[in-house]
Amino acid sequence: MGKLNSVAFFGVLVAVVVAMAGAALMKDGLYIARHEGDMLHMMEIVFRLADGEMPHRDFMTPIGFLAFWPVALFVRLGYGIGHAAMYSQVLVAICLLPAVWWVGVSRLRGVLPYLFGGVVMVLVLALVHGEATRAVSFSMHYNRWAWA
Repeated sequence: MGKLNSVAFFGVLVAVVVAMAGAALMKDGLYIARHEGDMLHMMEIVFRLADGEMPHRDFMTPIGFLAFWPVALFVRLGYGIGHAAMYSQVLVAICLLPAVWWVGVSRLRGVLPYLFGGVVMVLVLALVHGEATRAVSFSMHYNRWAWA
């Protein structure tokens, strides 16, 4: 197996991020049709964080700060919750991009860097639903981000 072309690999990762982020952002918002209770819980936490509260100090949640901070950042910047949720996925993907690139370049060979990079970026950027219906949901986004 030949040496991985690190520039081409980075280009593929960026292309996956651009394609998936573009597809998600073309809808111009997040339309909640599944897991409404989870979404309401997420929204309450995000609004509390955007107002300056801290989890485990000002309110109780079993979920950590980093699960909601990216969304709260965009809410604090003035975006609506739907746009903030979508933009936060792109932010997380961009933040993980250098680490994913480094793992692919330094640890993997052959087709594995591309598979690894693709899976990680899809986990971060996909809207998944968790059931057999054809619908999307942002709920449990923090699980996908943690797996990535």
